[in-house]
Amino acid sequence: MKNEKNYNLKIERENGSYDEVNFSFRFNKVSENIAFEIKDLLKEHDIVFNKPRGKDFYVILFDTIESNFDVNLILNIIKNYELDENNFGFFITINSEYGHGGCFLPDEIRRLYKIIGGQLDFSYLIGD
Repeated sequence: MKNEKNYNLKIERENGSYDEVNFSFRFNKVSENIAFEIKDLLKEHDIVFNKPRGKDFYVILFDTIESNFDVNLILNIIKNYELDENNFGFFITINSEYGHGGCFLPDEIRRLYKIIGGQLDFSYLIGD
């Protein structure tokens, strides 16, 4: 899996710095029973499995979407566990040095979103 192409971006800015854009997919706010079953189904994949402190749900995250991202497996999980679209989706993080940057969605990410649907969440982090 590590040799597969991922769709994260480095966007060069006019001052020579780069914005980094990371694309992830997650199952969010799933019950313990469902979370452990999904975790078992995804044992061949590089995922982050987490129970947020003080919460009664789990998050399963594909930290990096790679070219071998198994759309059919994801769709089967959504269908078989009857997950609401609030329980899955894409998470985009933009790391920038200034607050007026932006990004575009690569063709493959747009294609995956059209097929899978769900939430489309953004996080904008500014650092120096």
